[in-house]
Amino acid sequence: MRAIIEYLPSEVMLIWRVIDGKDIAAELTGKRYTPVEFYCTNPSCHCQRASINMTEIDEKDALIPSTPLARIDCQWVKKVSASLFKDEMQSPYAAKALAQFCSQILSDSEYIQRLKDHYAWVRRHSIIEQTQHRKASPGNNNIAAGRNQLCPCGSGKKYKKCCMTKG
Repeated sequence: MRAIIEYLPSEVMLIWRVIDGKDIAAELTGKRYTPVEFYCTNPSCHCQRASINMTEIDEKDALIPSTPLARIDCQWVKKVSASLFKDEMQSPYAAKALAQFCSQILSDSEYIQRLKDHYAWVRRHSIIEQTQHRKASPGNNNIAAGRNQLCPCGSGKKYKKCCMTKG
């Protein structure tokens, strides 16, 4: 899974949706949260879903690095639906955050179309990245690399953990 802000930071900043903390719980008054989308990068997967972290933002709309208020599984295979991830540690406010997400954000058809568009965009680009990675791998162009050196494909991994087994 990769965050959409890794691919399209400026577009994401322009169309953020914000939930006021006071709409979730009185203790969260003064805090604001935005959905940060993560998409599957496996080209053989056709899950049509996004993992959404409800993340706190400051008064300048910058993300505050912290544990998300809720981790939401949003999918649109037959119909649009959202639920909390069951295997994740959720905050005590996760259920209320999910309810606000569904009523304020998930009901917005423009946002749903944006999720679908970003999903398609990430899939296209992850396929392109993987194709470029395979073309650059030592098995395809005979570049010598020591097993403990960085892989010449540019992945940032050691050769033995990346392309050595593919060559």
